[in-house]
Amino acid sequence: MAKKIRVYELARELGLTNKEALDLCIDLGIGVKSHSSSIEDAQADRVRRKADQLGLRREVQPEEPEPTKPARPVKAAAKPVEPSASVSFQRWFPFLAFPLGAILLVGAWWFHKDVNRKRT
Repeated sequence: MAKKIRVYELARELGLTNKEALDLCIDLGIGVKSHSSSIEDAQADRVRRKADQLGLRREVQPEEPEPTKPARPVKAAAKPVEPSASVSFQRWFPFLAFPLGAILLVGAWWFHKDVNRKRT
């Protein structure tokens, strides 16, 4: 069974950034999707030779640049909201919920009583 190596390990070995090692693999036609993809040892040898040929090998691996996050837009102060019909409904809902629930409960009991009544 052939030995496999991850692209980021190869990049560390060659002193390249993960992106540079990934680009080398793609240029050589090696099917990789990310820096954590595994490649065969023979493919890694091809990448090593290509890096030496292009003079890309370094002693120390450079740090990956951190992606910059776009600054969050400053939110405007909240505008005071005028009370509307929904606010008054929300205020009265707890008082209306009990009578409505009781009506539904009695209605369900009445229906159930009629359905299960024995016919004589």
